[in-house]
Amino acid sequence: MDGGRAGLSPAVELARDFAAREVAPKAARWERERAFPLDALKAAAAAGLTGVRMPGRTLVEACQVFEALAAEDYAFTFTLVCHCNTARALAAAGR
Repeated sequence: MDGGRAGLSPAVELARDFAAREVAPKAARWERERAFPLDALKAAAAAGLTGVRMPGRTLVEACQVFEALAAEDYAFTFTLVCHCNTARALAAAGR
C-alpha cells in the first residue's frame, strides 16, 4: 500500500483505498434507495476497519480513518463509528 502518502498509517491508507473502491462508487445509490450498506460494512470488517477503536490503537489514527471514509459517505462512516465504539466499550469491559 505504499502510495507515497508520507506520514499516513497503514490503517489510514487502507481506509482511503477502501473508501475509493467500496464506498464512493455506491454512496449515491445507497442514499437514493435509502439502503443499508450491509455488504460494505461486512467488507470493512473483512478489511480490518472495524478494529480501529480497539484498545491499543490511537484515537488520532481512528479519527483519520473515519475522516477518510466520511469524505465519501458520512452515513456509512457514522454506522461504522457506532460499531467501533461499541466494540471498544465491550472489549474494555472484558466482554
